[in-house]
Amino acid sequence: MKNIVKKSFVDSIKFIKSGEFIFMILISLIAVFLSMFGYIFDLQVIVSGELGRGINNSVWVGLKMSIITILFIYPLGFLFLKNNMMRSNGKIKNDKTYENKNYIIYKHFSNFIILSLITLIIFVLGGIMQVIRGENPLNLIELLTPWLIIILPLMYFTATLSILFQVVPFLKRIFGLIAFIFLYFSQILIPIYLNTNGKWALDILGISKISIIQIIV
Repeated sequence: MKNIVKKSFVDSIKFIKSGEFIFMILISLIAVFLSMFGYIFDLQVIVSGELGRGINNSVWVGLKMSIITILFIYPLGFLFLKNNMMRSNGKIKNDKTYENKNYIIYKHFSNFIILSLITLIIFVLGGIMQVIRGENPLNLIELLTPWLIIILPLMYFTATLSILFQVVPFLKRIFGLIAFIFLYFSQILIPIYLNTNGKWALDILGISKISIIQIIV
């Protein structure tokens, strides 16, 4: 077990030094900046028939960071980690790599660490920019609550998908990419449509949770 944990952290550090990691951080930084100092990715509410946004308090900022994560880090993280696993496997001569349970376990744990770190950075950036805007005092518990109840489970699901789509033969190539694109948009659109019409939907991305918290705010 210790060996698996050690390999997971080593593999995570290798990815953190890669261009893919830097690219995702840059995309996140731009998205966070636009959400805090523009009208992109901003949550809107209707009060007395008028459309407007809430104060940029920690709950509101946390929800916006959740939206950024769902829109960008979920698909990009899946694709980059899946491709990274494909490249690393190409360097291993043993053709039975995927049949090695230890390999799958440590890659899964490594992917989850990487995604959790990236999303945590997004929320930290959101908190910093909340302080810069100065509309409301920073509350770390309120800011990080969406990260804990929405984003971390989603990142675990993403890490699992990145392994599954590389282990299952027919999901490795173009069919797998098409299947993921279909899955991604279905996960966003179907819960929104069904919940809007008062029907229950399997909501892996936490769209309904965001709506509920938004109403509470």
